[in-house]
Parts: sequence; structure tokens; C-alpha cells
Amino acid sequence: MRESSPDAFRASGRSRNRREFERHRVRPAELASPHVPPFSVDSFSRSLWGVHPIESVDPLVQRLEKIRDPLQRWSARAAVKRLRILLVEDKWHVAGRMKAQLDRLGHEVVGLASDGQEAVGFAWRLEPDLIIMETQLPIIDGIETAQTILAHKPVPIILLTAYAAADFVRRAREVGVMAYLVTLGETRPLGLIIKTALARFEELEAIRREVGNLKDALKTRNLVEQAKRVLMRRRRLSEAEAFRNVQQQSRRIGTSLGESASEILRTEELLFGNVNVVRTLQSTLTAIHRGLRSTGRRPRRDAL
Repeated sequence: MRESSPDAFRASGRSRNRREFERHRVRPAELASPHVPPFSVDSFSRSLWGVHPIESVDPLVQRLEKIRDPLQRWSARAAVKRLRILLVEDKWHVAGRMKAQLDRLGHEVVGLASDGQEAVGFAWRLEPDLIIMETQLPIIDGIETAQTILAHKPVPIILLTAYAAADFVRRAREVGVMAYLVTLGETRPLGLIIKTALARFEELEAIRREVGNLKDALKTRNLVEQAKRVLMRRRRLSEAEAFRNVQQQSRRIGTSLGESASEILRTEELLFGNVNVVRTLQSTLTAIHRGLRSTGRRPRRDAL
């Protein structure tokens, strides 16, 4: 085997380097190509500042984060339906606080009334999606104002009250108010109360489509609300699930919502209305259980 001389070794090295150069060289045709390599923040920052991009672009990233966070909050509010709300409140500091809360929830206050007469006019003219109204209003109180508004146009109404007495709750429900909010010490968030009022209004509209008018719909709604409370207590259902249960039973047996609700209430009265009946059923079940246990032990005694 022939040995390589130093000159031959150097020549072969130059030849190899030439081939590597030719392989990596950028040709004019490639320079004219429309293809542009992707921009690299790392290479750009190193060429401009000579430091790592995280060290140099950090203030810019922080500014971008400040811009992005409000956008994320805006997109979250956009996912919720934007409601046009009429606010009826004669105390301006309460009205201002309520308006700020509604703005944060992404809703629009289209009108602000300070008494019942003004509220009726605004409701007819503005046609809001929801009305939030103080109970103690000058001239006409909130419940009478709600009754006047609902007699002409169905709309979900939430009443503001200092305390929720039983008589107030009953009167509000009878005229068609969907929910109430206690202004002092309310633990439920406003967004949840609005959601509940809208869901109950949809239920009332479903009942009204069956019976045809608001007066009969409110009577039927009273039965449906009682049936819902029974199902929520006995079957551990949510309010929406209880109403769907009444609807499904109505469709299954071919009756109206009011008739299905009455059937649920009759069943509740039959099984649990009379304490003596309940005790009798419990005693009967206990005796049957004991009889089955004694029957199960008898063959073993015979075997002994």
C-alpha cells in the first residue's frame, strides 16, 4: 500500500474543504427565490442586542400580557348573552353600584327609572330583556309596577328588597316576578340570580304557550313550582332538572304541564302527606324484612 506524502494529505484536505464549501454555498438562483426563512426571535435578538431573547424582550412580553388579559376577559363576557336591562331604583348610590356590577357581567343598562310610572313607560318604549326593580318605589311599589308591566308584555323581572318576608315572596310570585335579590347581606352572586330568573321565565313561557294567557299561566306555574320543589327534595334534582322531569312526564302520558304537576303533588300527598300512612308503611316494610330474615335462618335450625 502506497503511503501518502504530506503534500498529498494537504491536497486531499483542500479538496474536501472545497466540496464542503460548494455544498453549503448560497447560489444566485437561491437568492432570487421568493422563499424567506422564518423569522427567529432568538437569532434576531442575538444579532441586535447580543443577549438571550428572554432577557431583552421581557418588558415587551409584560406589555403584551397586559393587553392580552383584558382581551381574555372581554372574550369571556362575549360568551355570555349580552342583556339589555332596565334598572328601576330611586336611590342613586344603589343604582350606580348595581349598574357597575351589570357592566362587569357584560350587560347593558338601557334605561334608569326612579319610580313606577317611569318604569312602565320605559318598559313599553325600550322593550328590555330583563328588568331589575326596587320594591319600595314612590307612587307605585315594585310589585304593582311589575304586575302592570307584565299585563302588557311578558319580561323577566327581578325585585330588589331589603328583606324577603314570606308575604313578599308570595305576592311577587303571584304577579309573575321571576326572582328577588336581598340588597343587604345577599350571598348569591348577581350573575346566578339573573341566570335563575331567565330560566324561570323560559319555563313560564312554555306554560303560557300551553294555556294561552298569562293569568292561567301564572296559576299553572304555581302548581309546577310546587311539583318542582317536591322533585328537588325527594330526588335530589336541580331546579332545571325538576322542570325537565315534569315536561318529560307530561309528554310521556300525554297531559299538560299543570296536570302532570298536579299528579306529582297528589302522589306526594298520598305517600307522605299523612304521617300515620308513612309510619304504617315503615312498620310493614320492617315486618316483611324481619320475616324474610327469619325464613332464611329456619333451614339451618332444622339441619341442626
